[in-house]
Amino acid sequence: MTIRFRARLVVAIAGIGAIGCGGKAEKAQPAAKVQNPVTEAQLTTVTLTPDAVRRLGVETAQVESLTVPPTRTVGGEIVVPPGLSVTIGAPAAGTVLATEDGVLPTAGMRVTKGAELMRLAPIQSDAGQAERDHAVADANMRRSLAASTRTARLFEDRLVSSRDYEFRKACRLGAIS
Repeated sequence: MTIRFRARLVVAIAGIGAIGCGGKAEKAQPAAKVQNPVTEAQLTTVTLTPDAVRRLGVETAQVESLTVPPTRTVGGEIVVPPGLSVTIGAPAAGTVLATEDGVLPTAGMRVTKGAELMRLAPIQSDAGQAERDHAVADANMRRSLAASTRTARLFEDRLVSSRDYEFRKACRLGAIS
């Protein structure tokens, strides 16, 4: 390109720019028009009639400062840690009765070791079934004792984890079936 051609090109571009930018711009019309505008404070004002106050039971009182203990309500679920739940069973079928004082234990109630919690009135049943149940319970106890003894030996030799050892120990004590 020659210098003369560049000069003409610059003049032409400047002329086109001047023509395009030259006019007066029209003011754009608003998209909406608000009739009777109100302030935000007026939007939140609710005025009740005396009859509405009576029907709704609205009462006012003087503000007073009180000391109250802090509380917080949260949702949750109480879960017994693994290995610490206790299964209670009876050697025979029957009806659960209250103790002599007439009180049945409730969830969360504190009890002492060896205290009578409830009584079982056995249902008259087949004597053979009771013997079979006793034999099964005895076999389960022997199996649990053998497994516990084996796990204890393996734990001494560091062949099982302490968790497995504690689990078998709890099984032997009857805490886990």
